[in-house]
Amino acid sequence: MSIYLDFNGMLAIASLVAGVILLLERYVLRPQRISQGIPADYESKLIEYVRAFFPVFLLVLGLRVIIAEPFRIPSGSMKPTLLEGEFIIANKFLYGIRLPVTGTKIIKISEPKRGDIVVFRSPQNPQEMNLIKRIVAVAGDIVSYKDKVLYVNGQAQEQVVLNKDFDVEPNGYVWKVSKIDETLDGLHHEIFLRPGMGFDMQEMTIPDGHYFAMGDNRDNSEDSRSWGVLSDEYLIGKATYIWMSWDGPNHSIRWDRLGKRISLSKG
Repeated sequence: MSIYLDFNGMLAIASLVAGVILLLERYVLRPQRISQGIPADYESKLIEYVRAFFPVFLLVLGLRVIIAEPFRIPSGSMKPTLLEGEFIIANKFLYGIRLPVTGTKIIKISEPKRGDIVVFRSPQNPQEMNLIKRIVAVAGDIVSYKDKVLYVNGQAQEQVVLNKDFDVEPNGYVWKVSKIDETLDGLHHEIFLRPGMGFDMQEMTIPDGHYFAMGDNRDNSEDSRSWGVLSDEYLIGKATYIWMSWDGPNHSIRWDRLGKRISLSKG
């Protein structure tokens, strides 16, 4: 069992401590005051603050653990679908309810499907980093990557060149790329490919309880091709909406992307 002391974990600990303090107040401290002749409705400032914040802690914790949680896109590995500086909402309920701190799944709802964009704890650094990638293969699938083409269960996933484009990094470096419409299970999404870059990956079968995740910016993404399959243990939620898009280099908001739904299309 792993321990994750992220913001949700700290909220859970704060809620637990506040709950214990209120129980002590109700069953130990208050009876002692009454026996000493102190009015029953007297409360210290500490108890007043704890009583005020305890329901807030529980509400925020419940929303973040069970319903949804905001995340920031840390890199350009999901371009052109998601851009650096964007803030997305992850649906946490969809993939099951997990305990804070340990991340143990206690109620199973559903599992990621091919094409889902998911937020998860980094398999290399689960304590400190969250990542976001697209699931391209699930348990039982045979996946490979050759000459920039994704193969799932022996079938090449169709690619159609849309146009030539540029991938501009935060440091100002510009890469020439091809914008591609890729089909995955009959649904479409866009990817970036850099001419002359990339590497092949031999066939592998995805084991139970695991997934194969890749970035849409295929030649600028550290994903399952390098760190291996993604365990269900690390899943956090499914990316659903962009609620803020901040263009750091230009110090401006990308207004046209606010509220955009993150989903595959039928073409």
